[in-house]
Amino acid sequence: MDKKLIILLLITISICACSKRDNLTLPENLISSITRFDDIDGHFDINTIQGKKFLPQKNHEKIVINNNVKASWIIVKPSRQVSLNKNYVLELNRPTLDKVTAYIREETSEWRIIKTGDTLPFSRRNIPHENFLFNISGRVLKQFKIPIYIKIQNPVITFSSIKLWEETQFNDANARRSLLMGIFFGTLLSLIIYNFLIYLSIRDVSYLWYVAYLSFMLLYLLAISGYTFRFLWPDKPIWANHSTYFALLISMSMGLGFCRSMFHIPLISPILARLMKWVGVIIVLLAFLDLFFSYPFIANYMSYLGLLTIVLMLYAVITSIRSGYKPAYYAALGFLFLFAGSMTLILFKLEILPRNIISEYGIQIGVLFEAFTLSFALAYRIKYLNEKLKQSNLKLLEAEKLFSRKLIDFQDIERKETAATLHDSVGQKLLVIKIQLAQILKLFSIQQNNEKIKAIKGLVNEVINDIRDISHSLHPHQIERLTLKEALEDVIFQSFKDTNIIFTYDFSGIEECIDKKNSLHIYRIFQESINNIIKHSKATNVGFKSQRINDEQIKITIQDNGKGMTKQKWLKTDDFNKAYGLATIKERVNSLNGTVVFNSPYGHGFQIKILIPCNDRNFKHENQ
Repeated sequence: MDKKLIILLLITISICACSKRDNLTLPENLISSITRFDDIDGHFDINTIQGKKFLPQKNHEKIVINNNVKASWIIVKPSRQVSLNKNYVLELNRPTLDKVTAYIREETSEWRIIKTGDTLPFSRRNIPHENFLFNISGRVLKQFKIPIYIKIQNPVITFSSIKLWEETQFNDANARRSLLMGIFFGTLLSLIIYNFLIYLSIRDVSYLWYVAYLSFMLLYLLAISGYTFRFLWPDKPIWANHSTYFALLISMSMGLGFCRSMFHIPLISPILARLMKWVGVIIVLLAFLDLFFSYPFIANYMSYLGLLTIVLMLYAVITSIRSGYKPAYYAALGFLFLFAGSMTLILFKLEILPRNIISEYGIQIGVLFEAFTLSFALAYRIKYLNEKLKQSNLKLLEAEKLFSRKLIDFQDIERKETAATLHDSVGQKLLVIKIQLAQILKLFSIQQNNEKIKAIKGLVNEVINDIRDISHSLHPHQIERLTLKEALEDVIFQSFKDTNIIFTYDFSGIEECIDKKNSLHIYRIFQESINNIIKHSKATNVGFKSQRINDEQIKITIQDNGKGMTKQKWLKTDDFNKAYGLATIKERVNSLNGTVVFNSPYGHGFQIKILIPCNDRNFKHENQ
């Protein structure tokens, strides 16, 4: 991915986050002021709280709920823009607040008390919505000018935005918000399903970790948005409270597992891998402990666990990048998007960034970009690993060729030495025995003894001829005395002279293309082919031909009109290749960096086609 494009995208998001309010999506808040009073012991009620001094809040849209007090009282005063004949909705945009009690003065001067919160079943809510809503008439707000009192009890420090909407405006904004959240969660769910299907296809455990990570992240985002309580378990407020932190903790653990698997940390850094593993296990244990203890117990350690998880994941990415693992760059970009989205939301909560779509939904946008980028990273990882596997296979193939070459060369050297030993040592000694037997024949005249000595002399002569033949078969001395073309002609004549097989040959360009170093391989290929023809083909005609294709290659064809093969697939079996010496031909051709094709249409003989690079090109890679 182009670095300039990434930088431009991040700059665009930053500009959008710092831009002013989008009036079409986020209408003006109709609250003129917010004041707060911290009820440390929680002893005050609506009658006793009215005489207390409330502290004004700088921001008219946001409140902070302290965790070191039993209750926080909020007084909301509407602005002058409130109309007498319209209905309004007061929205408290924090679905995870435990207890919320609203006190709204009616026209009868009595207090309308509305109790809600996520510790009560969803059916108890005044208006069925994921946020806490309270409907108020414009007459009460405008004519009586009595503020709205809200008592909030929550054991965990948290932020909450509070808005006063005109009813139709709220309905329009709520529809747009539902559409945006539907697109967001639907896209995230689609990515989960997509990556899970890929896992079922390729069985890569990294995809399974990623699917688990995204699934629990989706569950966490649904929980903090209030959708799980509204749609999944509306009658289980206790589980609704615990599920938020449970999903987040499991998501953190799965994220560590994903990074550990995705970046091959056990291979790169075993110590880091063990640390990530045990931190992940501890986080899972804390997640299940959260189900049995009050969730503030876990909430107090969430920031530390989150920081530790981020540090480990970041260090895993850096370690993987330093090892040269390219997919880690895309994963780092994904985590950068998540970090940017989280920081945008935090800066918005701290009132550093203004309220707009980007700042208010920063975490959702960050998660969405992260999900897309990590999905791309996983896809690129497959391509990257396939390329590495292909390179490894090529290196292995080259190593096999080199090994085959060295092995064949070693065998040829061994044969040459054995042939020389037979010819020069054993052969010479037998020749001496033959000469001495001839001399003995001259000394003895007894007919019976002469016949025995002659028989021994004939046997010695046969042994000498056999050793000469074995010596020549082990190492063809024609290669050293003759040119390659002359040596091939000699082996053809010598092999077919006692048969009824008619042969033709044309060795055009073979001497110019094959150097002295590789001549023995060509000679052995012809020798093995001729041996197969004589023993197995039942052929009457054989043709040998070499043809220069271009300046770099030569084509060699050996074809007979014998019985051929009844089944083509036999050519691909190892037993056939070994039995008929084709494996040896393949090895020698491979050692020359060439290719060989065996073809045997039934009833039309057997054909060998060989294509070999010319001169020293076939081993230029070894010199490089």
